[in-house]
Amino acid sequence: MKLKRSNFRVKCDKDRSLYPVLETKLTDWITEKREAGGCISRFVVRQKAIEIRITTGGPDLPQNTIGTIKQFFNDCQNLVNKSGFKPSNIVNMDETTIYLDFPSNYTYALKGSKRVKATTSGNERTRL
Repeated sequence: MKLKRSNFRVKCDKDRSLYPVLETKLTDWITEKREAGGCISRFVVRQKAIEIRITTGGPDLPQNTIGTIKQFFNDCQNLVNKSGFKPSNIVNMDETTIYLDFPSNYTYALKGSKRVKATTSGNERTRL
């Protein structure tokens, strides 16, 4: 007779959630809707979860693009001045990428959902 495992999860008493406040608010919202007699379906919860997530989008670059560039050059100049290097001794500077809009690859969705659709503009991860 072959032994079969009925449960593949390891039980743990420690709370391993990354964002306990967010999860608590979502749980409270679901409980509140159920107590009020509202319809709670996967579609409704998924729509609420999508409304909560951070999205990026828009056809233009951020408004502070020029300020970001100026700040980068000021930081470089301050570093050179602070370290005491002569500008003539600086031969090469690493090509550092500066992202103007760098959204996360991850978001929260309900357990069991396969995809989360995000509206993007094509300017994500635009760099200098």
